[in-house]
Amino acid sequence: MTTTIRADFTESLITYCAATLAGHKAGSLFCYRNHPTERWAHILDELMEDLGHKGLAARVLCRCSYANQIYVYRPEMLRRTLDDPQVAQFLISLGYDRLDDLDHTLSQLAAHFRDKHEFPHELGVFLDYPLADVRGFIAHGGQNYLAKGYWKIYDQADRTQKRFELFKKCSQVYLRCYRAGQPVSRLTVSA
Repeated sequence: MTTTIRADFTESLITYCAATLAGHKAGSLFCYRNHPTERWAHILDELMEDLGHKGLAARVLCRCSYANQIYVYRPEMLRRTLDDPQVAQFLISLGYDRLDDLDHTLSQLAAHFRDKHEFPHELGVFLDYPLADVRGFIAHGGQNYLAKGYWKIYDQADRTQKRFELFKKCSQVYLRCYRAGQPVSRLTVSA
């Protein structure tokens, strides 16, 4: 059963996080359902032990009775995002502090998941969405967008659609390679 859980977990990771594994995004989120055992958590730890030297980290942002929201990210890329003065000002306006402490900031994000009982909209910043799109989503309540794909676009639709195409291609290629026997460690680009 462990092999089945490992393969299922790894395939979910690749499906939803390929762009982050490839170094195209600072972070990705995927939902993984609970199993009768907590073996998936050990699998995540083992994978991150293998991938940590390539500049990847992971954190469970939200646990509930049926599933877990797992955030896979590149700490250095995320730090650059959070160092952007506009992003910092936006997050500070939402109650974030000590943005220079990544662990603390991610703990605050996890607390926002717990406290709001929904996806906190600022999550888009952590997923490397353009700030204009995150702000647009909040301002328009998810309506009046120019286009949608991995997220709803409120600014620079053509440029963002090209990113969507890159992310889709990345997922397809990574899944094909993984199913052909390539381990996730070989598919992950070093930082």
